[in-house]
Amino acid sequence: MDVRPYVETKLRAVRAHRSQTDFPGELEENAADLLSTEYFKRVLPQPDPEEQMEHDLLTGLR
Repeated sequence: MDVRPYVETKLRAVRAHRSQTDFPGELEENAADLLSTEYFKRVLPQPDPEEQMEHDLLTGLR
């Protein structure tokens, strides 16, 4: 999932909790690449292989 609009917010959170990363300098330099995508796996209900992949985490819940 593309979360580029939230990269700066995520980076501020990491800065506030330095123990969360072993490579703070590398993270700062590559934040846009490292923090711009989130991955989720739907477990239940199991996805139908014939279904198109969801692009909205809340699809069907609104």
